[in-house]
Amino acid sequence: MFKKCIEVIKKGKKVVYLAPSREVISFAREKIMENLGGLFYIDVITFDDLARNIVMDKLDRELISTKASLIILQQVIKENLNDISYFNMVALKKGFVISLYNTIRRIKKENLSPNEFLDKVNSIEDSRIKLKSLDVYRIYEKYQEKLNRLKLYDMDDLLRFASDNVKDSQYLKDVELIVLDGYLDIFKNEEALLKSIKNCYNNINFIGNIPLRTDFIDLFIEKEILRVYKDLKVEIYEENKTGDFKLLAKKLFTFERLEKDLNLKIINAPCIEDEVRQAARIIKDIIMNDETELDKIALIVNDLESYQSYILDIFNEYEIPVMLADFENLKNIPLIRSILNLITLRFDLFDKNKLEDVLLSPYLFDLDDKEKLREVLNLTYKGEKTREYIEKLINSDFELKENIKKLKEWIDFIDSILKVKDNDLFENFKGMVVGIIDKLKVKQKIMKAYKEGLIPIDIALRDMKALLAFLDLLEELNNSYKLLRNSISFEEFIEIINENINEVSVTLKNKPSYGIKVLSPDLIRGISYDYVLILGLNEGIFPRNFGTSGIYTSREKEIFYKNGINLGARSFEYDKEKIRFIMSIASCEKGIFLSYRTSNEDGSYIIKSAFLDEVIFTLGIEEKVKKLYQRCMRDRFNLKIENIYTKKELINSYSLGFYDDAKFLQKLDELTLSYIQKGKEMEFLRWSEKFTNYDGLVGENKAQVFNCEYAFSVSTINYFLNCPFKFFLENLIEVGYDEEDDIFSHLSEGNLYHEVLKEYYKYFIDRGYEIEYDELFIEDIVEKIMRKKGILETNILIKRRKAEILNVIKSFLKKDIEFLNKFNLRPILVEHTFVSEKIIEGVKIKGRIDRVDMEILDGKPTGYFVVYDYKKGDVKDKNLIGILKGNDIQISTYFYVVQNILREKGFDPKAIALLYYSIKNTAKEGKPKYSGIIIEDTKNKIGVKGKTVTLSCDNFDTVLEYIKKSHIESRIERIKKGDFTLPLNCPKKGFNKFSCSFSDICRYELDRILKKARW
Repeated sequence: MFKKCIEVIKKGKKVVYLAPSREVISFAREKIMENLGGLFYIDVITFDDLARNIVMDKLDRELISTKASLIILQQVIKENLNDISYFNMVALKKGFVISLYNTIRRIKKENLSPNEFLDKVNSIEDSRIKLKSLDVYRIYEKYQEKLNRLKLYDMDDLLRFASDNVKDSQYLKDVELIVLDGYLDIFKNEEALLKSIKNCYNNINFIGNIPLRTDFIDLFIEKEILRVYKDLKVEIYEENKTGDFKLLAKKLFTFERLEKDLNLKIINAPCIEDEVRQAARIIKDIIMNDETELDKIALIVNDLESYQSYILDIFNEYEIPVMLADFENLKNIPLIRSILNLITLRFDLFDKNKLEDVLLSPYLFDLDDKEKLREVLNLTYKGEKTREYIEKLINSDFELKENIKKLKEWIDFIDSILKVKDNDLFENFKGMVVGIIDKLKVKQKIMKAYKEGLIPIDIALRDMKALLAFLDLLEELNNSYKLLRNSISFEEFIEIINENINEVSVTLKNKPSYGIKVLSPDLIRGISYDYVLILGLNEGIFPRNFGTSGIYTSREKEIFYKNGINLGARSFEYDKEKIRFIMSIASCEKGIFLSYRTSNEDGSYIIKSAFLDEVIFTLGIEEKVKKLYQRCMRDRFNLKIENIYTKKELINSYSLGFYDDAKFLQKLDELTLSYIQKGKEMEFLRWSEKFTNYDGLVGENKAQVFNCEYAFSVSTINYFLNCPFKFFLENLIEVGYDEEDDIFSHLSEGNLYHEVLKEYYKYFIDRGYEIEYDELFIEDIVEKIMRKKGILETNILIKRRKAEILNVIKSFLKKDIEFLNKFNLRPILVEHTFVSEKIIEGVKIKGRIDRVDMEILDGKPTGYFVVYDYKKGDVKDKNLIGILKGNDIQISTYFYVVQNILREKGFDPKAIALLYYSIKNTAKEGKPKYSGIIIEDTKNKIGVKGKTVTLSCDNFDTVLEYIKKSHIESRIERIKKGDFTLPLNCPKKGFNKFSCSFSDICRYELDRILKKARW
């Protein structure tokens, strides 16, 4: 299937690759990048992304969030309360509004308008369904009318709108292939979109992949995805995977037995903590005894909300990285609780507990003598008579009179900043809260507390993120309520914040780029892992409970399902849950561990999953499972000494006296001695008079990975000279590090510039148009790329950063296009990836050339060209002198590739210049800022004058040959010899010493290196 995609891409046509989960999307992107070196002419996306892309240039209405949809729906219910009969008593309840919204969403996924839904309902012979559905129809209809009046779309209208506008979509013009990978079923509105594309574009072919075929799955997909594939004439690819666990998966839910001994273990636990700890111990054993990469181990959990904090804490204790971000709910952050307490003092200014929390908060008032304040609060609190009592004490000779005066001043100040109307617009209440935060200088106080060492960096970041998230929540809610312009009471304002704050979380730690995969069963979809651990195999967890709440009962949903409307029928969802379990089992290659709990977290009994019973039955291991020991809470600490992996477990076991002291201490001594001996060996290598493997001198045998088949990246050859040890860690030891993938990271910002410039110039190149400056087109490209990257305007900082990046790109492109037109240059290659063996014989070199321009005179190319390598920052040190010193070898390497490409195209290539081109400095100074190798004879072709260091045409080849021999071949030779020794001068010291990703494990010490024999 990937081969088919690559064939289409190589023809210059586009592929849309649809996938149902982030895991499949990630897998597909990796596979494509392995074969193509990048994601060119292919979008690996979901149906929602496809719909957005189709209507991007047609969307004439604002697309609103789920929060805004709920607010509008709630208002619609209030306005039409008299039309609601069956649900009249609960219509204004928050729970009903959410249930109704979810029902309307499901109806839209069934691709039914209000009238189409009512027509379907009228054919059902059930009086209660008809009564309920009449209310649903009325509100659904009024809700859509409201959206139309306000010129809005909710998220679920997008696919229908896309289906209606497929014919005029620019996005689909160059598409030749649509891939559906891993789908077993799709919603009706998704099906309608595909059929609309099929009808409008005869040239677009469809191919699909079914990740696993079993008797049970076949029964399900026959009336689901296979029916769709048949209508679309989809070419189906099936994965005929083999293996013991695939065989087990095929037997499940068929009443057939499998007489085979598998590497399968069933474990139980009395609580989540013990279950996760057992999983961590199993994985630790696998890591220590089996050559398995961490990302080839999957931890499957169907209730991640309950398990997440335990997984993060315990796996961190075991020092096992997991691909899981750490979140904290906004309502649990002390700063946010204090802000909420402050604004709710409007209801009771003398609430002792809230006053204490607010006045003692270091970010709000930060009073010096906290104990004295507590004493005064306790003394003066008299409930409703507190103010009167405070006045009485101030007018007396009481010894704490001055402290009480100060307290009264603070209370009066709080009273003054909480002056608002009882009823007002949401935006005015929001303005009051934002004003208080600004007046109290909360942001500045967070930074001050960090700078003065009062709080660590992680707390400062948490609180700053929380504050920004809270302000963003207020802004998002304000944008939603602006649509309605209705007055609300201050009590309603507080209630709205409390309802919505529960749904907002703050990221405390980003997901690592490498580690154990933590997945829900829905994300598996045909991806394989060496080892799989499935936790929480209990009824109500895996499988989940279905159809227990909502507008319609389970029975009513089944009736709808039989009449062609799927509103979440239990039979359908339960079958899908079975398939998720089958897929989870089939994803395993070497071994699987199935875990269930014997009790809930509150101590109540919990039933083992029927899915686990199915595995036990299929393998015929009933008697073996009966003998399985049921763990109790005390067993959590009763560990065998060889199973102790962490300091916490060691201390717990020793403290609780589970082992004989002498024997235990003997074991501790053995551990201590082994660490001491290891430390002695490391110190010997560290202070040896010669470089050793401690310093990166590992020898040819260990560097055999860099053989003739290895492709050296130009960028890695480039930085090898600066720090061979960093090259060693990244490319031989393969130590990964978490590069923040957001708009604030240097990597991501640089990539954004590259992608925008590529898309902009490629548009003109592909169409043969004259290049011109189009500001709206630039904005559209930036918006599209940021959405693709998942960068959304979720807070003020991101909005500001996005605006800064957009301004830089606009300013750069304006000057760059002026430069191109002035000197008759036209881009002919943009973001060109290559793998070449022609630069150095017997060596593969790969890289990406940012851009090549050619001179065009009278509409004809002259063969004169310029090679560019974009840089974000300054390029002054990347001039001819710096290049001759070996500071940067990228453009000189690219020259050989470009020369070959142009010759193959029939040109007689002649270089004007090889340039490092500064994006930010060009944007800032309003003229092209570049540096590099500039040919004296042709420098006027790019307007170079003055004292710029240039190179004569006669010496050009000689200089490039010198750079190749001295700075490229010599580095590769040193790499192949396994010489990655530390440099005499660390390139990251000085002003940039904190920017190295490996600073925590770096072995650079100047006084130690100076003593080595080489120097």
